[in-house]
Amino acid sequence: MLRIYIDADVLLAGLLSPSDHGAANVLLQLSEATILDAVASERVIDEAERNLEEYVGRPEARSLLDESIDAALDVVPNPSASAIDTFRSVADSKDVLHVACAVGRGCSHLVTYNLSDYPPQYGAGEVEELTVVTPGTLVRRIRTQMSGLS
Repeated sequence: MLRIYIDADVLLAGLLSPSDHGAANVLLQLSEATILDAVASERVIDEAERNLEEYVGRPEARSLLDESIDAALDVVPNPSASAIDTFRSVADSKDVLHVACAVGRGCSHLVTYNLSDYPPQYGAGEVEELTVVTPGTLVRRIRTQMSGLS
């Protein structure tokens, strides 16, 4: 089964999307339907909670986050400092935790809208077992693979 790591920006976009057809929302739906396995670290959840309170301010948004976590996400502990140090050179310092967590949890893709946090000069492309993609790119790849099943 495809196992992906969801960044906070993707989680929030999926939750707050006005459409059920937005790529971030589709990934959460696929995870809820157990077509793929979506993983998020405790830090992602903390970030999402903070951003909901700070920017959205809608009381129902918190319950929506909790429901989505229960239905669609495998929330895992943040990786150890030594695991993070292993990947220090492959991402922006504030985002290396996500690479360490994704690789440590066996995810093939790290899904984010912030591709600039994982630029080539950091070497994220050198982590062979992990591909950093936007939600739209991943959804297109999944659709292409599924179209070949008929």
